[in-house]
Amino acid sequence: GSMYDHCMDTLVQFGGFLSSHLSPEEYGRRVPSLDTLVQDYRITGDVAFFLYRPRISSSIGVKFAELEKSVKAGDKHDRKSVMSRQEKHFGTACEEILGPIFEAVKS
Repeated sequence: GSMYDHCMDTLVQFGGFLSSHLSPEEYGRRVPSLDTLVQDYRITGDVAFFLYRPRISSSIGVKFAELEKSVKAGDKHDRKSVMSRQEKHFGTACEEILGPIFEAVKS
């Protein structure tokens, strides 16, 4: 009970510390891959995902920015078309980043 709660509080503080003091690039270099966290360090899935989540978020943001950057200047820019395009790009970014993770978890 209380030892578990204390450990979880410490983990949350540690995760917050890492996220706030490391750039996304540095976080990516210092925090191992999801596979390594689970297989080599024997960290449970929930804790591994907690520590890996900032890497996932950053990767999705980078991919989304790449997709948005590829939009030609002459494309439609009305609010509805921009939102529709951004939703599509965000979905594509999520699929590309999370797809391999989903497949790895399933196997």
